[in-house]
Amino acid sequence: MGPNSASYGSTLYNYELVCGDGTLADYWTISCGTIVNLYAEGIDVRFNVIGCTSSIIRAYDPSGALLASKTVTVTTSALAGGTISNPTQSISCGNIPAQILASVATGGICSPTYGYQWQQSSDNVTFTDIAGATTQNYQPPALSATTYFRRMVTCGCTSCKIESLLPGELFTSADQHHNEQPNGPNTGIMEESSEDASTYFDEVAYTTNTATVTVTAITGGGTISNPTQSIAYNASPAQILASAATGGTASYQWQQSTNGTTYTDISGATSQNYQPGNLTITTYFKRKSSCGATVLYTTNGATVTVAIPPFNGGCITSGSQTIASGATPATIVASLPTGGTCGSSYTYQWMSSTDNIYFSNISGAVSQNLTFSSGITKTTYYQRKVTCSGQTIVTTSTVVTVN
Repeated sequence: MGPNSASYGSTLYNYELVCGDGTLADYWTISCGTIVNLYAEGIDVRFNVIGCTSSIIRAYDPSGALLASKTVTVTTSALAGGTISNPTQSISCGNIPAQILASVATGGICSPTYGYQWQQSSDNVTFTDIAGATTQNYQPPALSATTYFRRMVTCGCTSCKIESLLPGELFTSADQHHNEQPNGPNTGIMEESSEDASTYFDEVAYTTNTATVTVTAITGGGTISNPTQSIAYNASPAQILASAATGGTASYQWQQSTNGTTYTDISGATSQNYQPGNLTITTYFKRKSSCGATVLYTTNGATVTVAIPPFNGGCITSGSQTIASGATPATIVASLPTGGTCGSSYTYQWMSSTDNIYFSNISGAVSQNLTFSSGITKTTYYQRKVTCSGQTIVTTSTVVTVN
């Protein structure tokens, strides 16, 4: 009729029956397996039923009488996880490696339907699943550190629990492998389909090799080509130009300092070059390049020297006043100060005197102009003191005469 043994899977096996008198079988049955093709002389069979280790094929005549039968031993080949064909790559930091290619899994009791899950590791010891990486091959993203990859294959299992059985360890009598009691030690990793007392175990295999993508660190932070500029006060310098970092694809962060020692990141300044805004003080710049654990700076810094105009404390612009005794003077108005090295951080202090010689501070009078909240009864002189970066300038005085 046909072969006495067959392999589990998608292979087709042919069984035929032609009696000596020319009688043909009217119909066929198979105890486990699938009749794929039926024709006059016989059938094509696929042994793809889980748990089938022996199948009986029977042929009957039109009256239902058994013409012949055959017992076929069905064997299952071990699950093989496949092989990675490009196991080694070297890339520069921040670049994208080539797709990792792995052959299809073979064997097992689920052929040709396998479940794939790619995993990665930073130390080639502890591997974790990569979300969404469930196809035959895998395309890694840009990498900033050496990374190891492998593919896990599950066979016949959709929601499995890893069973902590080591190679060489025997299953207990309660365990089953596709309804079969294993005859010897476990030679691979098994998974159980549920956590009850009568579960099926499904084999899990990994690729025979691991893919290693070696990442080389960036080697240079680049150089600023226009490291010195001089500008007028509150003007904008030219764009600061820096060459790209070498040895990989780096992330950039520009930094600035007003003393050339302590630098802080500039928000949003993450491009290869940097355009500063208007500056009112000499400022220093440098660029940080990073990829993975490697951080490098430009080989030189940029200095933008700002020409600071001389400090001018301003002057009182409102004229002298004459009032009646007890009346409240009008606000004394003074112009804004300019220049100096304090930017716009000027401090004010108004002072008063009854003899225009000895002046004392007016409590709380620390604004640009002097506003009165009550009347005065004596002729009084007023002046404003302005301080910028430790330098102080006092305006000439103005007088409020009391009749």
